[in-house]
Amino acid sequence: MSAVTLMLALQLFRSWNERDNAFLFIYAAAALLFCLVVLAATLYRTFKKPTEIVLDRLELRLNGRTIHANEISVIMKRGYFRPVIGIKPYGNYFVPLQLCFRFSEDEDKGMADMVKWAAANDVKLVHKSFQTWI
Repeated sequence: MSAVTLMLALQLFRSWNERDNAFLFIYAAAALLFCLVVLAATLYRTFKKPTEIVLDRLELRLNGRTIHANEISVIMKRGYFRPVIGIKPYGNYFVPLQLCFRFSEDEDKGMADMVKWAAANDVKLVHKSFQTWI
């Protein structure tokens, strides 16, 4: 991503000096802006603090946000070796980024607790790939 951003920045500076091809300048500027936004979002997600999850009797708390069991459409697990868990509320097509997490330690115990909680609250838990926004 850094290499693409650098190449777009060089193209932007070249087209700035030429001034004869406005389309190339606008294209390079828009592509560079998009790459910088994606790079910033990636860096933010890399350095943010870990997610904390608390499983209560009828609800779960994820980073201070309380989600009742009857608001959850499905809990999805993506991957096998370091699985990502996504909680999809009713009415959402994509899993919100705030409701995606990965167990950092003892993921087998964490997954077992999640399966027990889902079974106790009649929430469907499936192994399925899911989409999120950046």
